[in-house]
Amino acid sequence: MVQDPVCKVFVDPKEALSMEYGGMHYYFCSEACARKFKTQMEQGGVK
Repeated sequence: MVQDPVCKVFVDPKEALSMEYGGMHYYFCSEACARKFKTQMEQGGVK
């Protein structure tokens, strides 16, 4: 299991949405969390 960096829910990396950003892979529970993460990173990082 891996943790969604936005909402902190644990998700199965085989079934979760994923994104590569800054050379690292991130996994998300939903498209909404993935969008929020991308927006936050573009604005200077996850808070």
